[in-house]
Amino acid sequence: MRPALFFMLLSVPLAIWQDSYNFTYIKEIMLSTGFLLLFIAFIRSKEIQISTESMHIFIIPAWMMLSFSFSSYRGAAIPVMCAAFMLSLIFIIMANQNAVSKERLSLLILLSALPVAAIGLGQVFLPGMFSGLLAFNRRIPSTLGNPNFFAAYLIVLIPFILTAPGKFTRVKPAYAVVAVVLVLFLLYKTGSKGAFAALACEMAVFAVITRSKHADMRDIIRNNAFPVIIAAAAVIAGVIMLLHNIDPLKFRVNVWAGTIKLIAANPVLGSGPGSFSFIFPAFRPGEIMKQSYMHSYEVSYPENFLLQAAAEYGISGLAAIVFVLFTILRGVEPEKKDFYAAFCGLLAVNLVGVDINFGTSAMLSAVLAGTLLNGRKGGSIVMSPLWKKAMIITVPVISVLIMVLQFKVQLSDIYLKRAIAMSEAKQWQASIENYKKALIYNAGNVPAGYFLASAYYDSDPETNAPAAIAKLEEVERLAPDYVLLHYKKAVILNSMGRQTEAIAEYGKMLKIDPYLKPALAELAYIYYKNGDLALAGEYMERAAEKSNDPALYNNLGNIYFMQKRVDEAVAAYKKAIEIKPDKDYYYNLGCVYFTLNDIINAKTNIYKAAEIDSKNRVKEAKIENMVRLIKQYERVTRR
Repeated sequence: MRPALFFMLLSVPLAIWQDSYNFTYIKEIMLSTGFLLLFIAFIRSKEIQISTESMHIFIIPAWMMLSFSFSSYRGAAIPVMCAAFMLSLIFIIMANQNAVSKERLSLLILLSALPVAAIGLGQVFLPGMFSGLLAFNRRIPSTLGNPNFFAAYLIVLIPFILTAPGKFTRVKPAYAVVAVVLVLFLLYKTGSKGAFAALACEMAVFAVITRSKHADMRDIIRNNAFPVIIAAAAVIAGVIMLLHNIDPLKFRVNVWAGTIKLIAANPVLGSGPGSFSFIFPAFRPGEIMKQSYMHSYEVSYPENFLLQAAAEYGISGLAAIVFVLFTILRGVEPEKKDFYAAFCGLLAVNLVGVDINFGTSAMLSAVLAGTLLNGRKGGSIVMSPLWKKAMIITVPVISVLIMVLQFKVQLSDIYLKRAIAMSEAKQWQASIENYKKALIYNAGNVPAGYFLASAYYDSDPETNAPAAIAKLEEVERLAPDYVLLHYKKAVILNSMGRQTEAIAEYGKMLKIDPYLKPALAELAYIYYKNGDLALAGEYMERAAEKSNDPALYNNLGNIYFMQKRVDEAVAAYKKAIEIKPDKDYYYNLGCVYFTLNDIINAKTNIYKAAEIDSKNRVKEAKIENMVRLIKQYERVTRR
C-alpha cells in the first residue's frame, strides 16, 4: 500500500510533458496509474470492511450520472466522470485502509513534496534552467503548470510541517521552522492572493482544533468562542490581502455574477458535468471581456467550487456535495488536526480558485478527505468474496479503459501543439494534417477543430472557405459560443459574399463580447458600404471608444463626414493624428477644411500630408491633386 500511495503522491505533482499543448495533462494519466496500483494493494487485503459513512461519497457520482443523462454536452462530461470514478474510489480506499497510519501518510506527503518544492526554489534562483515552465513572468508554478495551483499545493503542506516534530522524533522544531519559512517564501513567490486568504483560514482551523479537547464541531464552536473570533479575524485578514490587487477580485465577482445567472437557468440538474466553459459565454457579463486583454480568453471554471457544483449539477447536486463535506468534517479528531486543517485550506483556496479540477489538488482532496474518515466509529459492511471478485475484475478494466482514453487525449494534445507551431510558421499543409490527427485521437478537441478551420481559411481563402465554415459549424455543435468562433465565421462568410449571414454572426459575437473592436469595426464597414450610415456610425463609435487605434478614429471621421457632421469629423481626424501623424489622416482633415472654405487649415494639413508622402517612391495622386487645387484657389482669390 505504501509504495503505491507514495508513487501517486510523488508522480502526479511532478509529471509534465512539454510536447503536448496542455503539458500538465499527463498528471491525469499518472493519477489513473497511481489509483490502479493503490486499488491492487487495497483489494489484496484478506478482509475488507467499508464504513457506511464513506459510502456517502457515491451520492456525488450518482447525481452526476443523473445530470449527465439530461445534458446537452455529454462529450465534455466523460473526462469529468472518469475522474469522479477514480477519486471516489481513492476516497473509499483511504477511508477504509489499515496499512498506512496517519503518521506514515504525513511523512509520505512531506517526502513526495521535496522535489516539487526544490524545483520551485530552482525557478526562483535559477530561472534560466526552468524557462520552459515559467509562463507567468516571475510567478513560480514549479511543476504544477499554474502558480495558483502550486500555491494550493503549498497550502496543504504547512499543517504537516507544523505537526512533524511531534510525530517524528528525528525531526526537530528548528527544522520545521526552516521548512515553514521556505514554504511561505515559495507561497509568496507564487503571487497568489487567494492562497494567503486560504492560509489564514487554514491556520485559524489549526489553532481552534489545537486548543480544543472536543470531538464535535458544534462543541468546539460552543466552548471556544474566543478562538472562533480569532479565526474569523484571520479570515478577514486574508480577505484584505486578497483585496490588495483589486483586478483579480473584480474578475471573479463578474464570473460569479454570470454563474448565478447560469444556475438560475438550470436550477435542478444543472448544465451537466464538464459543461461550464461551453455554456457560460451566454451568461458572461460584458465587463469580463472589457477587462480581458485577450478576447479569446476562455472562462473554464467559475473560480468557486460550490458555484461550479451548482452550475453543472444543479442546486440538488450542490446539496449532495455539501452533505458529503458535512459527513467528512463533522467529526473532529485533534490528532488529525493537520489533515483537517490541510483539507479546509484546500477547500478555502478553491472558493476563489479552480485547482481542485486538476490532478494534484483533486488527488490530495480525495486522500485528505478519506483519511479524515478513516478509523471513525460507526457501522461498516464486510465486502463479500463475490463482491471482491467482481471488483477485482471490473475496476482494473474500467481503469485501463480510462487510461486508454487519457492516452488518446494526450496524443491529440501533442499533435495540436505541433500543428499550432506549423501554423505560426505558415506551413499550412503540414499544420492541417496534424490538426486532423489531433481530431482522430480526440474528436472532442475543440481547439483543434477551431484552429483547423482557421488553417483552412488562412492557407487559401478563396478555395478553402467552404471547408473552413463546415469545420466551424462542427465546432459550434460541440461548443456553441467557443471564444472567437462567431467572429471567425462572420469574417469568412463576409469574404464569401454571404453578407446577411455574416451580419448575424457578428451580432452573436457582440452579444457574447460587446467590446470586441474588430467585430464592431468590420460590422460598421459593412453598414457603411450598404449606405446605412447611422448604424455604421453607431458601431464605429463603439469600436473607437477608449481605443488607441488611429484607423478607427479615421474611419469614424469618414462616416461623420458622409453624414455631414463636420465638427465631429474634424474632432475624429484630429484624434487619429494625435495618435499617429499619418498622411491619410492629414489629407482627410485637409479635405474637410477645404469643403468649409477654411483654406488656411486645409493648406496646413494637405501640405503636411504631401510632406510625409514626398518620402515615398510613388507619390499619391490624390494628395498632389489637392495641393494643385489649393494653389489654384489661392491664385483665384488673389485676383
